Amino acid sequence: MRWCLLCLSLLATLVTAQQQQDQKARLQGQVITAAGAPLSKTTVRLQAASQMNQTNFANYAVSSDRDGKFLFDDVIPGTYVLVAERTGYLHMAYGSKPQGAGATQMKLDAGQEIKDIVIKLTPQAILFGKVVDEDGDPLPNFSVLASRWAFVNGKKQLQVTGNQLSLADGTFVMGGLPAGRYYVSAESGRGIWTDGVDLSGGKKSADSHLKTYFPSALDSNSAALVDVAPGAEIRGIEIHVRRGRVFEIRGKAESDLGGSVPMYLNNLTLITKGAAGYGLWDQKEAEIGEQTGTFQFKSVAPGTYVIRGQSEVEVKDPTGQSSKSVKLAANLEVTVLDKDLENVVVPLTPGMEIKGTVKTEGADPPTQPPGVRLPRSVVFHDALDLSGDLSEVLRGLAEVSEDGTFRMEGASPSVVRVDVFGLAESSYVKSIRFGGREVKGAELDLTSGRGGEMEIVLSPNGAEVTGIVRDSDGKPVPGAVVQVCDVQTCDKDGVVTPTRAADQNGAFDIKGLAPGEYKVFVWEDDGDGVITDPGFRKSFASQAVVVKLSEKSQESIAPALITKDAMEVEAAKIR
Repeated sequence: MRWCLLCLSLLATLVTAQQQQDQKARLQGQVITAAGAPLSKTTVRLQAASQMNQTNFANYAVSSDRDGKFLFDDVIPGTYVLVAERTGYLHMAYGSKPQGAGATQMKLDAGQEIKDIVIKLTPQAILFGKVVDEDGDPLPNFSVLASRWAFVNGKKQLQVTGNQLSLADGTFVMGGLPAGRYYVSAESGRGIWTDGVDLSGGKKSADSHLKTYFPSALDSNSAALVDVAPGAEIRGIEIHVRRGRVFEIRGKAESDLGGSVPMYLNNLTLITKGAAGYGLWDQKEAEIGEQTGTFQFKSVAPGTYVIRGQSEVEVKDPTGQSSKSVKLAANLEVTVLDKDLENVVVPLTPGMEIKGTVKTEGADPPTQPPGVRLPRSVVFHDALDLSGDLSEVLRGLAEVSEDGTFRMEGASPSVVRVDVFGLAESSYVKSIRFGGREVKGAELDLTSGRGGEMEIVLSPNGAEVTGIVRDSDGKPVPGAVVQVCDVQTCDKDGVVTPTRAADQNGAFDIKGLAPGEYKVFVWEDDGDGVITDPGFRKSFASQAVVVKLSEKSQESIAPALITKDAMEVEAAKIR
């Protein structure tokens, strides 16, 4: 009888656990304007914050009713980000943050119901203007850009926030802008892409329209800033585009594996050296002749550039019975002064091959400790000119197989940072060895052009830092930005542990930290990236919490909130 009672008790426990697992969460709230008026017909999305570390997740979308109210029912428990989109307004995330800017995470447990969530939408700002030449005649199909200063990995850079093409009469309308101070520029859409190569004796160097900033400046230092308030409509922006001498770069792409350009190489890219983030607006594309390998960049202003390209070619063995695919890369610096560059040879050379293994300390792949999984990929990206767009500075990427091995082909000679994407939540990279030597600071010098063997060791015993962010009145601050950086490098460079946003209760939980001593800053927002500037952080060193961590250690802290007002005072000194 005693055993039967034990069985019944165990069965009841299992049933209760299953019921709790099957329970869904529920979330409801309202979308309003900054003035407090309800907004109907707003698309509200509940998106999984991190699909990587959630076994069950889903994305949901509903529309707000005439009272601005919305409801998510039967939500799978997990961590989410709540965003709202409506025509005429900026896309915003819960916590009144622009979508994607450190959005507040919502933690929903089984059976939990969250009410009274409020999302405030700010109306978009709109610019109205016209692009004309030096005589005042309209210029159609010109690219009009709105840019503002931001900080990316500690570097002050002009970032494009909006873009539009001028119409047939030279006018343009650019919407979707948040409040800020903008440089507005215009440049010819022609010349960004060169289709084919002119025959010898074709159009040569001549005067052409140059990129011009409002009202008629050739660089941002001489340009007039446009102050844009939330929801403002700014009219009368007339950009007088100036003319100047431009040149051509003509040449041929060649490979040591056969001389002519490989069939997979479609185009080359001309990038302004030192351009912020190597963005789309700082580069030109040139089509490669399929049989000849010839190329031509048109309308190139004086300056220093980098010609880049990637390709792939099938190489047969000496017997001609089999072939293999070889990845090639082009990377050539050129300078245009006062004449065309002719007969430029762009060499396509095989990139390096790097073979490696990823293993977790204490276990050989594929047998891993419970809860630990292999990372999805190993990534090499630029260590000398970090930008906000990883894809633009990618030097190599390799997927990690189930047995922990990876193989990277075509890596270009450069100094790179090594990152491992897809780590288990509590894991960290304990060591990286290349050619038998430890890679310090995750930076690897590949300028010799030689490949080799790499070993990456993970530890499942990362440290953890938790806390609740409160304001001066003791109230929780949802969406506060938590930033962790090593005390040895915090004041020297802009590379820090990725920031986290506090959840709807002001709580944060940062796992997978390597042993060491850290400074923890908590900001009211990211200040357009200014928190990545080491000098800016140094101004608030006294408000950071210093923690010493060892493997598996758990530290709970009560950090002081650094307010927007305090941030703005210091940011104004370096902007």
